[in-house]
Amino acid sequence: MSTKGLPVPARTRDEIGLIANAIRKRTDVRGEGRCNIVQLVEVIAKTGFEVVERDEIGDNYGLTYPDSGRLLVRADVYRDACNDKGWAREVMAHELGHLILHRDIPMPFLSSEKYLSLSPLNDSEWQANTFADLMLAPLEQVKLYSEVRNPTEEISRVFGVTKETAFRRWVEARCR
Repeated sequence: MSTKGLPVPARTRDEIGLIANAIRKRTDVRGEGRCNIVQLVEVIAKTGFEVVERDEIGDNYGLTYPDSGRLLVRADVYRDACNDKGWAREVMAHELGHLILHRDIPMPFLSSEKYLSLSPLNDSEWQANTFADLMLAPLEQVKLYSEVRNPTEEISRVFGVTKETAFRRWVEARCR
């Protein structure tokens, strides 16, 4: 998950949250707690989902081609996501975010000037990271853990995300 992506139509955190919540409501990912992101990716991406070896995608954890509906995940990432490792679950959710948010959007070639001045709201990577956060740990559910003794630990455990993501979600829950 890199920090700068390609330019896409702007979406706010709230807009992305509505999309993530709609997906959670239309699937069996309801209620409180952990989203089965592996199953969700397999169902939504269907025949476009592939588990590939490192030599096919190099150091990338995953690659998504929204225009063709392909979502590739490295075999070690898939294995770790199936084994409930937070970082791998986040990669799967991030790639699903690209597939859902960036379908039918042409990906242009950028000059370095335009690339460096890209706004977060127009950044494909920021959008996919935001989708992953909101899909795996929805704000309304995270708020329930904001006052517990060790909120970061508890949010990480309940939602199956890394401690870094749990901390970000906890901070946002306290501020909103």
